[in-house]
Amino acid sequence: MNSEARAWLDRANEDLLAARKLEPELILSGLAAFHAQQAIEKAFKAVIIVQKGRLTRIHDLKRLGSEVEGFSFSDADEQTLVDLSTLYIESRYPGDFGMLPDGRPGKNDVERFIAFAEQIHQRAVELVG
Repeated sequence: MNSEARAWLDRANEDLLAARKLEPELILSGLAAFHAQQAIEKAFKAVIIVQKGRLTRIHDLKRLGSEVEGFSFSDADEQTLVDLSTLYIESRYPGDFGMLPDGRPGKNDVERFIAFAEQIHQRAVELVG
């Protein structure tokens, strides 16, 4: 396996572990969701490195997902990518940290984000080899 891709997948796994640790604390839902976003971004980048031989320096999950061969997304999946990208952007400003357009992610949002991130990570591991 490409060592750079492996490093990205290892960091993605760390983000998944952080998201799972933070998940039970509702006050930390924004942070848990942020780590789910980071896990997906890093998993996509690992696959892009292997498939295209270069790193894509963007953070928009929908755009990154469209660059990866071997993934297919339902409309709901694409909306999750958009939601997590929005959360990532908003989390860069303290007043909006970890916010979705409708406010702080709830328990169901966080569970959905983490489960989705785990699926993406697993598929990335399969594609990277």
